[in-house]
Amino acid sequence: MCGRFILVAKAKDLAQHFGIPLEEAIEMCQADEVARLNVAPTQNVLFVRNEQGERHLAQGRWGLVPSWTKALDQNRLTFNARLETAARLPTFRSAWRQRRCIVPATGFWEWQDVGTKKKLKHKVSPTSGPFLAMAGLWDSWTNPSDGEVLESTTILTTDAAGAIRQIHHRMPVLLATSDWDAWLNPEFDDPAGLPSLRAESHVDELRTEPAEPPPPASDRPRQGTFWD
Repeated sequence: MCGRFILVAKAKDLAQHFGIPLEEAIEMCQADEVARLNVAPTQNVLFVRNEQGERHLAQGRWGLVPSWTKALDQNRLTFNARLETAARLPTFRSAWRQRRCIVPATGFWEWQDVGTKKKLKHKVSPTSGPFLAMAGLWDSWTNPSDGEVLESTTILTTDAAGAIRQIHHRMPVLLATSDWDAWLNPEFDDPAGLPSLRAESHVDELRTEPAEPPPPASDRPRQGTFWD
């Protein structure tokens, strides 16, 4: 899964890397840079989407609210969508077809089971380049009581690969630059066929490091007990 991520970047670097207007990045970041070390579900996040054939930066609630929802359910867990099922589940399938996006990050946090009721926090970051391009979906919901529009997003996850698999059984879906345009294009009808959606294609692009000291050796499980 992906339940916490990091975005620390200058607006100009964000604009240049993702091909979005600089003034838009500055406006969305509300400054020349953004420094968010622990982005959590239900908070506002930035995402890149296609608007009339061009990339633009938007922001919305992390936790997708489908357009057909009658009332906002704060307890609904929609901050992640499984790559394997998103195309057919009612909550995500419309967004999968027409409203795909990229959620920029400079890293994410993951927790490894290392004993009874104990988890070891890890930081995962790119080995080269400043950003991760996490595959996402977005939607727009209008509150029937007051007409207020809420935009929201979710991050796709897939089976973990490489070193990530030793920490957690799921990881965010990452997109190679060569697949961005196709992924964002609502007229592209085979997003599941994009090569970079396979986790194995990114195993050399990520590094992991414990974010806190590990527990004593006697508290650690035997090798393999945290595999799912």
